[in-house]
Amino acid sequence: MGGLVINIVLDDARKLSAQVTKIFEGGTLSYTEYKILRSLRKKDAVMAKPLAKDVGQSVSGLTRFLEQLETKGYLERHAHPSDRRSVLVVLTLKGAELIERMMPEIEKRLYDMENRLTEEEAQGLAHYLEKLTIASET
Repeated sequence: MGGLVINIVLDDARKLSAQVTKIFEGGTLSYTEYKILRSLRKKDAVMAKPLAKDVGQSVSGLTRFLEQLETKGYLERHAHPSDRRSVLVVLTLKGAELIERMMPEIEKRLYDMENRLTEEEAQGLAHYLEKLTIASET
């Protein structure tokens, strides 16, 4: 196949990413910032490393987003009480109110995009993308 499938996947992933980005254009948050706040909304405090994994970022990449969200007043970072090298991330009331207000509309729009696939198509797509990802890591 000579990389044809990979090229199609990458091209379509870029197009899909652009469409998801449009949902957030002109808004208060980027998609990654949204995922961070959504991840924090049901937790008291989270260490940065598991949060980074949860939202698909490296710890160093996450730091930039945390700084932006902290500047906007949506979260706070605190030193971990027993591990000086770790940081605990906590959602502020302002951040909690924002994510609760945004989530229904955002999740509906993402659901509407995803709902164009049948359950079988969605499972197949997830399976094939996982296989390609694993193959790329070897």
